[in-house]
Amino acid sequence: MKNQWRLYLGLFFTLIIVIFAILNNQIVSINYGFGQFEAPLVLVIFSATLIGTMIVSLMTTGVIWRQKKERKKLQKEIKDYKQNFEKKVEERVEALILENNQLKESQPSMSLTEFESSPEEISELE
Repeated sequence: MKNQWRLYLGLFFTLIIVIFAILNNQIVSINYGFGQFEAPLVLVIFSATLIGTMIVSLMTTGVIWRQKKERKKLQKEIKDYKQNFEKKVEERVEALILENNQLKESQPSMSLTEFESSPEEISELE
């Protein structure tokens, strides 16, 4: 459905070219520098259209190939960055867990009774 408009556009231009060629069926003289020949205008129009289509196709094919190559390269870079990022996150998490465990071991354990306050102490703080 997405590319259906391209099909319709191509058919429309093909129809225009066919109608134009049928309406122009005279014999014309083609001079190509070192020679000359006569051919029906229909043949000249179709030949010019075909040659133009081939040239455009060849030019866009090169661009498309380069874009595909670049896209693959960029996708590989993204994959590498994601893997590197995940690795660094894992390393950082492990380091933080280790640091947390070391801090727990280095601090003396405190009981809840050390933190209990009397109502008078609480009112003094306010």
